[in-house]
Amino acid sequence: STSGRAIFDGPGNGNTTVTLESAAVISGSIVLGDGSDSLFINGADLSQVSSIDGGDDASTADGYVDRLTLAAMNGPQAANKFLNWERITLTGNSDLTWTGNTLSTGSGSLASEAMGLVVNGGSTSRIASTTFSIAGDLTNDGLVALTNAQTGNTLTVTGNYGGGGTLALDVALGDSSSPADRMIVEGNTSAGPTILSIS
Repeated sequence: STSGRAIFDGPGNGNTTVTLESAAVISGSIVLGDGSDSLFINGADLSQVSSIDGGDDASTADGYVDRLTLAAMNGPQAANKFLNWERITLTGNSDLTWTGNTLSTGSGSLASEAMGLVVNGGSTSRIASTTFSIAGDLTNDGLVALTNAQTGNTLTVTGNYGGGGTLALDVALGDSSSPADRMIVEGNTSAGPTILSIS
Protein backbone atom coordinates (compact mmCIF):
# COMPACT_ATOMS: atom_id res chain seq x y z
CA SER A 1 0.00 0.00 0.00
CA THR A 2 1.23 3.48 -0.78
CA SER A 3 -1.30 5.83 0.83
CA GLY A 4 -4.43 6.13 2.96
CA ARG A 5 -5.40 3.06 4.95
CA ALA A 6 -2.81 0.41 4.27
CA ILE A 7 -4.61 -2.22 6.36
CA PHE A 8 -8.22 -1.87 7.50
CA ASP A 9 -10.32 -4.30 9.54
CA GLY A 10 -13.86 -3.21 8.78
CA PRO A 11 -16.93 -3.35 11.04
CA GLY A 12 -18.19 -6.78 12.03
CA ASN A 13 -15.00 -8.67 11.24
CA GLY A 14 -14.51 -9.80 14.86
CA ASN A 15 -11.15 -11.08 16.03
CA THR A 16 -8.41 -10.47 13.46
CA THR A 17 -4.75 -11.50 13.32
CA VAL A 18 -2.30 -9.70 11.03
CA THR A 19 1.41 -10.44 10.57
CA LEU A 20 3.87 -8.07 8.89
CA GLU A 21 7.16 -9.73 8.03
CA SER A 22 10.46 -7.90 7.52
CA ALA A 23 9.96 -7.50 3.76
CA ALA A 24 6.62 -5.69 4.17
CA VAL A 25 6.47 -2.18 2.68
CA ILE A 26 3.72 -0.16 4.32
CA SER A 27 2.81 3.49 3.80
CA GLY A 28 -0.38 4.82 5.33
CA SER A 29 -2.30 3.73 8.41
CA ILE A 30 -3.15 0.41 10.03
CA VAL A 31 -6.62 0.38 11.59
CA LEU A 32 -8.06 -2.73 13.24
CA GLY A 33 -11.66 -2.71 14.45
CA ASP A 34 -13.73 -4.12 17.28
CA GLY A 35 -12.85 -7.51 18.70
CA SER A 36 -9.68 -8.94 20.18
CA ASP A 37 -7.16 -8.21 17.44
CA SER A 38 -3.49 -9.19 17.21
CA LEU A 39 -0.84 -7.49 15.12
CA PHE A 40 2.62 -9.08 14.90
CA ILE A 41 5.31 -6.89 13.31
CA ASN A 42 8.55 -8.76 12.64
CA GLY A 43 11.19 -6.20 11.74
CA ALA A 44 9.06 -4.41 9.14
CA ASP A 45 9.86 -0.80 8.19
CA LEU A 46 7.28 1.44 9.90
CA SER A 47 8.87 4.78 9.03
CA GLN A 48 6.10 5.62 6.54
CA VAL A 49 3.22 4.32 8.69
CA SER A 50 1.20 7.22 10.07
CA SER A 51 -0.69 5.32 12.79
CA ILE A 52 -1.11 1.80 14.13
CA ASP A 53 -4.54 1.55 15.74
CA GLY A 54 -5.71 -1.53 17.62
CA GLY A 55 -9.39 -0.63 17.53
CA ASP A 56 -11.87 0.51 20.13
CA ASP A 57 -9.81 1.55 23.20
CA ALA A 58 -7.05 0.40 25.57
CA SER A 59 -9.34 -0.96 28.29
CA THR A 60 -10.20 -4.62 28.93
CA ALA A 61 -13.59 -3.62 30.43
CA ASP A 62 -15.39 -4.39 27.16
CA GLY A 63 -13.85 -7.88 26.95
CA TYR A 64 -11.70 -6.98 23.94
CA VAL A 65 -7.92 -7.34 24.22
CA ASP A 66 -5.85 -5.94 21.36
CA ARG A 67 -2.25 -7.19 21.32
CA LEU A 68 0.65 -5.61 19.42
CA THR A 69 3.92 -7.54 19.24
CA LEU A 70 7.04 -5.76 18.00
CA ALA A 71 9.80 -8.26 17.22
CA ALA A 72 13.31 -7.45 15.96
CA MET A 73 12.42 -3.76 15.85
CA ASN A 74 15.29 -1.27 16.00
CA GLY A 75 15.62 2.50 15.93
CA PRO A 76 13.17 5.30 16.75
CA GLN A 77 9.37 5.09 16.77
CA ALA A 78 6.94 7.91 17.52
CA ALA A 79 4.98 6.80 20.57
CA ASN A 80 1.84 8.67 19.53
CA LYS A 81 1.43 6.55 16.38
CA PHE A 82 0.48 3.53 18.54
CA LEU A 83 -3.19 3.80 19.52
CA ASN A 84 -5.70 1.64 21.42
CA TRP A 85 -3.56 -1.37 22.36
CA GLU A 86 -4.21 -3.12 25.65
CA ARG A 87 -0.84 -4.89 25.42
CA ILE A 88 2.32 -3.87 23.54
CA THR A 89 5.17 -6.39 23.68
CA LEU A 90 8.80 -5.78 22.72
CA THR A 91 10.49 -9.08 21.93
CA GLY A 92 12.97 -10.76 19.58
CA ASN A 93 15.96 -8.66 20.71
CA SER A 94 14.27 -5.41 19.79
CA ASP A 95 16.12 -2.16 20.57
CA LEU A 96 13.46 0.49 20.14
CA THR A 97 13.60 4.18 21.06
CA TRP A 98 10.32 5.92 21.86
CA THR A 99 10.13 9.51 20.66
CA GLY A 100 7.54 12.07 21.72
CA ASN A 101 6.10 12.36 25.23
CA THR A 102 3.43 9.70 25.84
CA LEU A 103 2.80 6.05 25.02
CA SER A 104 -0.78 5.07 25.85
CA THR A 105 -1.48 1.41 26.56
CA GLY A 106 -3.46 -0.86 28.88
CA SER A 107 -3.28 -1.70 32.55
CA GLY A 108 -4.11 -4.56 34.88
CA SER A 109 -4.22 -8.19 33.81
CA LEU A 110 -6.66 -10.60 32.23
CA ALA A 111 -6.40 -14.34 32.85
CA SER A 112 -2.91 -13.75 34.34
CA GLU A 113 -1.75 -11.94 31.19
CA ALA A 114 -0.20 -8.56 31.96
CA MET A 115 -1.50 -5.57 30.03
CA GLY A 116 0.52 -2.44 29.23
CA LEU A 117 4.01 -2.20 27.77
CA VAL A 118 5.85 -5.51 28.23
CA VAL A 119 9.60 -5.56 27.57
CA ASN A 120 10.74 -9.17 27.21
CA GLY A 121 14.19 -10.42 28.17
CA GLY A 122 16.81 -9.51 25.58
CA SER A 123 14.88 -6.46 24.33
CA THR A 124 15.42 -2.78 25.09
CA SER A 125 12.99 0.10 25.45
CA ARG A 126 14.78 3.46 25.23
CA ILE A 127 13.38 6.89 26.06
CA ALA A 128 14.49 9.78 23.83
CA SER A 129 12.61 12.68 25.47
CA THR A 130 13.49 14.55 28.65
CA THR A 131 10.04 13.74 30.03
CA PHE A 132 8.13 10.68 28.92
CA SER A 133 5.00 9.00 30.23
CA ILE A 134 3.71 5.47 29.85
CA ALA A 135 -0.03 5.87 30.32
CA GLY A 136 -0.65 2.35 31.60
CA ASP A 137 1.41 -0.44 33.13
CA LEU A 138 5.05 -1.34 32.49
CA THR A 139 6.45 -4.86 32.85
CA ASN A 140 10.22 -4.81 32.45
CA ASP A 141 11.98 -8.15 32.00
CA GLY A 142 14.55 -6.66 29.61
CA LEU A 143 16.15 -3.21 29.67
CA VAL A 144 14.45 0.18 30.07
CA ALA A 145 17.03 2.89 29.35
CA LEU A 146 16.84 6.61 30.06
CA THR A 147 20.56 7.00 29.41
CA ASN A 148 21.54 9.68 26.88
CA ALA A 149 24.70 11.18 28.46
CA GLN A 150 22.72 13.83 30.34
CA THR A 151 20.95 13.76 33.69
CA GLY A 152 17.48 14.91 34.66
CA ASN A 153 15.31 12.75 32.40
CA THR A 154 12.04 11.47 33.88
CA LEU A 155 9.97 8.42 32.98
CA THR A 156 6.51 8.39 34.58
CA VAL A 157 4.48 5.17 34.69
CA THR A 158 0.89 6.12 35.46
CA GLY A 159 -0.05 2.51 36.21
CA ASN A 160 1.83 -0.34 37.86
CA TYR A 161 5.43 -1.47 37.43
CA GLY A 162 6.61 -5.09 37.54
CA GLY A 163 9.26 -7.41 36.22
CA GLY A 164 12.84 -8.25 37.06
CA GLY A 165 14.77 -6.47 34.33
CA THR A 166 17.25 -3.60 34.28
CA LEU A 167 16.71 0.16 34.53
CA ALA A 168 19.55 2.30 33.08
CA LEU A 169 19.94 5.84 34.44
CA ASP A 170 22.34 8.78 34.08
CA VAL A 171 23.35 10.08 37.52
CA ALA A 172 25.69 12.85 38.71
CA LEU A 173 27.44 11.35 41.71
CA GLY A 174 27.51 14.05 44.38
CA ASP A 175 25.41 15.21 47.31
CA SER A 176 21.64 14.74 47.60
CA SER A 177 20.97 17.77 45.36
CA SER A 178 22.85 16.23 42.42
CA PRO A 179 20.74 15.68 39.29
CA ALA A 180 19.72 12.18 38.23
CA ASP A 181 17.35 10.45 35.87
CA ARG A 182 14.19 9.22 37.58
CA MET A 183 11.41 6.71 37.06
CA ILE A 184 8.19 7.63 38.87
CA VAL A 185 5.61 4.89 39.39
CA GLU A 186 2.18 6.24 40.27
CA GLY A 187 0.66 2.78 40.79
CA ASN A 188 2.03 -0.29 42.55
CA THR A 189 5.30 -2.19 42.17
CA SER A 190 5.59 -5.96 42.15
CA ALA A 191 7.62 -8.98 41.03
CA GLY A 192 11.40 -9.38 41.24
CA PRO A 193 13.99 -6.71 41.99
CA THR A 194 15.07 -4.33 39.23
CA ILE A 195 18.80 -4.03 38.52
CA LEU A 196 20.00 -0.42 38.32
CA SER A 197 22.63 0.30 35.68
CA ILE A 198 24.17 3.68 36.53
CA SER A 199 26.13 5.80 34.06
